Amino acid sequence: MKVVSPKSSSKIYIIFTVVTVLLAAFFLTSNRWMQSITYKSKSDNYNQTLTLNCYNIKITDASYHDNICEFVLKCRLSSSDTRATYPEIKTIRFDDDLTEYKFTVSEKYDDYSRKVTVKDPPSDFKIMRVVVRSALPDTKYADAYDEFGEKIPAHTEKGKGYIRTITIDRKDMQKSAIKIVPGNTESRTQTSTASSISSTTKPKTTTAQAVAVTTKATSQTTHNVSEKAAEESQTSTTTSTKHQVATAENNTRPQETRRYDEPAYAPEQTTGATHNEPAQTLAPSAKLTEQVTTTTTQPRVYSIKLATDFEYNDVQLKVGGRTQLRAEIEPDNAINKNVKWESNRPDIATVDSNGNVTAVSKGKAIITATTEEKGLKASCMITVSQ
Repeated sequence: MKVVSPKSSSKIYIIFTVVTVLLAAFFLTSNRWMQSITYKSKSDNYNQTLTLNCYNIKITDASYHDNICEFVLKCRLSSSDTRATYPEIKTIRFDDDLTEYKFTVSEKYDDYSRKVTVKDPPSDFKIMRVVVRSALPDTKYADAYDEFGEKIPAHTEKGKGYIRTITIDRKDMQKSAIKIVPGNTESRTQTSTASSISSTTKPKTTTAQAVAVTTKATSQTTHNVSEKAAEESQTSTTTSTKHQVATAENNTRPQETRRYDEPAYAPEQTTGATHNEPAQTLAPSAKLTEQVTTTTTQPRVYSIKLATDFEYNDVQLKVGGRTQLRAEIEPDNAINKNVKWESNRPDIATVDSNGNVTAVSKGKAIITATTEEKGLKASCMITVSQ
C-alpha cells in the first residue's frame, strides 16, 4: 500500500480548492454575461422624435441618481398652425403601478427644452412611463335651429386631446445628474444686447469727436483767412484750398487726442473771409447730435406677453374669484407702455383697466391686452367653475 505524505496531500487540497473557486466564478460571471447579451430593452419611443398635433416632441437624457428621476422634454412647432395647446406632461407612472407620481417642470433653458424631475420614485422600479398631452381648442357654437325648426341652444364642444406614451427602461438611464447648457435664447439675447450697446455709444462718441475737430479746424481756417484777406481778396478759391491742406495737417498731428481708426474730419469749403463762418460750419454737427439723441432715447414697443400666478398661464377660478394679469412689454424702457384690457365674455369674467380679473359665472372667457402703440395683442383664457 502506497503511503501519501502530508505535504503531497496539502498540495492536492490547495489545487482542488483553487480549481473549484475558478469554476464557480466562471459559471456565475458567464450567466450574467449571457443575460446582458440576451436582455432586450423595454424602452419605447425614448430618444425618438414623435408627432403630437402640430408639435414635434422628444424625451431624452433620462437619468436616475440620488433617488431622483429626471429627463428632458423637447417640444417644437412642426407647422404654422398654433391652435393646439403646448404639449405638457399629463402623468408619470412606474412599472405596472397605476399610482401617478408628482413631478416638477423647469422653465425653458433654450428655445424648446425643459427639464422634468420626479422625486422619490420606487427604489426597485424597472421602467418609467411618461404620458404627454396636447389638445385642440374648444369650439363654441351659437344658437341654431335644426330641420324641424327647433332651437339648438349655444354650447361649447371641448377640444379633442391627443396623448403619446413614452416608456424608459431603467437600464437605459444615466447615473448622473443632467447638465443643463444654455441654448440659443440666451446667446441671442446677449449678442443683441452687445450690438445695441455698440450701436448706441458709437454715434455719440463720433459726434463729440467731430465737433471737437470741427471747432479746431474752423478756428485755424478763420485765423488764416483773416491774415491774408487784405493781400488776396480776389483769390478766394486758392485761399480755400490752402485752408483745407492746413486742416488735414492738423488732423494728422500726433499730439491731438483723436481716434486714428476713424477718418479725418474735413470741414466744408469756405468762399468768404468773414468771422461768421464758424457758426455756419458748426450747424451740421449740432443737427447730427440732436438726431442721435432722438433715435437713442425713444425706443418703440415690439412685443407683449401676459404673465399670471398660474402654471403655464392655465388660469382656473371659481365664481367670485379674483386674479391679476400682468402685461410684460419689451423693451423695458419703451416710452408708451399703456395697455387696453378687454374680455370677450364679460358675463363669465370681467377685467378692469389694471388687468384685475373677476370670475362672474361658469364658463370660459378670453382676456386680451392691446398696446396703445402699434396695437400688439396678447391673450389668456380664463376657466371659471362653480
